[in-house]
Parts: sequence; C-alpha cells; structure tokens
Amino acid sequence: MANDDLKKKFEQAAEIAGSVPKELREAAFNRALDALLGPVTNPAAQKPPHRKTPAKSKKDSESHDVVAVLLRDLNRTGHPEVIAAPRVLERTLYVLRAAREDHEIDGLGASQIAKVLTDKFRITTSRRSVSRALDGAGGLVNRTKVSGAVIYRLMHPGDEYLEKGVFNIGRGNKKATKKVAMAKKKKKTAKKSAEKSGAGKKAPKSGRPGPGVMLKELAASGFFDQPRSIAVIQSHCQKQRAHNYALHDLSTPLRRAVHNGLLKRDQNEDGQYEYTAK
Repeated sequence: MANDDLKKKFEQAAEIAGSVPKELREAAFNRALDALLGPVTNPAAQKPPHRKTPAKSKKDSESHDVVAVLLRDLNRTGHPEVIAAPRVLERTLYVLRAAREDHEIDGLGASQIAKVLTDKFRITTSRRSVSRALDGAGGLVNRTKVSGAVIYRLMHPGDEYLEKGVFNIGRGNKKATKKVAMAKKKKKTAKKSAEKSGAGKKAPKSGRPGPGVMLKELAASGFFDQPRSIAVIQSHCQKQRAHNYALHDLSTPLRRAVHNGLLKRDQNEDGQYEYTAK
C-alpha cells in the first residue's frame, strides 16, 4: 500500500515537471517530489537531547551534612588535644572521638576528617594522609564500606590509646609528645583552679547539678530501665527536671558512666547510641 502511494507521488511529480522547459525539469521534479512527500527528517541533523546535570546523590548530600554539622557546631577551643597531637594519626583519632561524643556522629570518611582538620582546626591535611594513617592504625579503628566509601570508626583500643596519651612516635617527635602532655596538664590545671575558686562557696539552692550527678540521679530513679539516647536524656532533663544541658555537656559523663559500669550502651537501628542501666 505504501509503495503504491509512493509510486503515485512520483508520477505526479513527473507530470508537474513535464510542464516546464527541458533544462528545468530535473530541478522541478525534485522540488515537486519534496512538496508531495513533505519534509524528510535527517537523523544526523537532529539536535542531541539536552542532558541534565545529575543531581547530587544521597551519599554526597549526607557527607556534606555531616561535615557541615561539625564545621558549624564542633567546639574547636574545647579540643586543644587535636592541635597539640604529634601526628596525623592522633589528630584523626581525636576528631573521630569528638564527632562521636559531642555530636553522636559515629564514623567519618578520610576526606571528611581532612576537611574538618583543615577548615575547623586550621591544620592543613590531605585525604591521602588521613587514609594512610588510619589504614595503618590496626585495631584502633574499624573500617566499614558504605556506598563504596570507607568509613572509619574509633574502637575501644583507640579510646584507651588516646586516654593514655603515650604515643609511639619515635625519637624524632619528643617535642610533640611534650606538647601533648603540656596541653593535658594545662586542661587539668584549669579544671582544678575552677573547682578551687568555687570551694567554700555555698551553691545556690536553685543551682543546676553537674551532668554526672544528674546521670546518677536518673539511674537511681529507674530512668535508664529503658534505652535512652543522648537527645532523649537532654530533653528529659529540660522538661522534667528543669535543667538545661548541651549535648557536649552530657557526652563525656555518659562515656565515663559506661566505663565505670553505671550504664551500658548499644547502637540502635539508626546507628545512635542508647544507654541503659546495667
């Protein structure tokens, strides 16, 4: 059927061309045929489809959010040990601990740690240096692949390593070791001075109990009979006890409560720590 229609159009074109002078017939035939068949689309001349710029993946968005939180909220002056640390390894371990304890971010990638060290603590560090240091850290950290990226988490041996403050850095870094020791000593001295300056003064009756004391009171009252996250603890203290605590005020006392056997902690399905009475 299609061939018959095409043949008819050719005949019509030839008939039209026959009415013009001989020297113009070929051109007239082609023009008439084009008019009868209509425009023919040339695939090669078609404009390539517009390619949209791919939107940021969920992984990139989450990575950016985590770094943004740390750059905005991490207390730089509250962690002098990061700056005083002798090597990239110790600095990265301190950042992992600060992220976990102050902001409940349990695990970071090498590029994220490098950005926090560079932009927050003003210590220029590359992703390669961080990954090389952590890949050689043995059992101090745990390595997990998430969406193709390696995430490092500080483990209990890593916590103990930082608590001891005795870093295996060789003879060439004795000054760095001394620097770390001085930073720790300065921090303890400042704490003792603050405690001493408050000695002999009666605390006002309306004064807020320390976060460690508050945790003991909550444990004694049965509050930790059910798993409680740090955010739930903070909200309970504010709404039920009329005492406000920042998350970083509660994180270190909670870790000490776990070490002392007052509480135990486990991660829930969202990767957040929840605390219960032992």
